[in-house]
Amino acid sequence: MAKVRTKKVSLEKTIKVVEQDLRNEQEKDSEAESLVQLMGSKVSEELRIIIMEMLLGFSKEMQREIADSLLDFAYEHIVRTTGCKSADTVLRSCYTWIAEEQGFKLKL
Repeated sequence: MAKVRTKKVSLEKTIKVVEQDLRNEQEKDSEAESLVQLMGSKVSEELRIIIMEMLLGFSKEMQREIADSLLDFAYEHIVRTTGCKSADTVLRSCYTWIAEEQGFKLKL
């Protein structure tokens, strides 16, 4: 069930915000999840959970591609892109979080 609320965004306009939780309707790819778990000590358990949530909504193949790219970054600091703006946006965010946990600042 969607939660609806109103929010004032400027002096002239109020918008409606419809909040839904569709996570349970999305499939996690087991191979992608295994790749994320292989990050082991390179990222925190909390970040691995966030990464898995970031993969929801993508096809199984894209989940695997993103997870594989993140695994490469966690261990070798290799930045890869997919050419798909939505996936690359997720990758950039995750690369930044991984770098932060590993103690360096990433500028993409």
